[in-house]
Amino acid sequence: MENILPAIVAGVVGGIFVDVLIFSFIKFSKAKDATAKIKALNLIALCTIFLFAIAFCSEIYIDVAGGQSPDWLRKIGGLFLLIMVLTVFLLQRAKKKVSGN
Repeated sequence: MENILPAIVAGVVGGIFVDVLIFSFIKFSKAKDATAKIKALNLIALCTIFLFAIAFCSEIYIDVAGGQSPDWLRKIGGLFLLIMVLTVFLLQRAKKKVSGN
C-alpha cells in the first residue's frame, strides 16, 4: 500500500499541471497583445518544467523500487522537455518583439 501513495500524489499534481497547461495554451491562442502572450508562455514554461520533473522523478522512483519504467513514461518526459524548449524559444522571440529589437 505504501508504494501506491507516490503514484497517487504524482497523478493528482500532474493532473493539476496538465489542466493549467491546457488553460495556458488557450490563453496564449486568444491573447491579442504581446505582454499577454508572454505571461501565457511563462505559465506554459513553468508547467512543463514541473511536468518534466514529475515524469523524471517517477521514472527514478520506479527504477529505484526495482521495477522497469515503461517506455511511455520516457516518451512523455521527452515530450514535456520538447515543449519546454520550444516555449523558451518562443519566449525569447516575444520578448525581443516587445523590447523592439
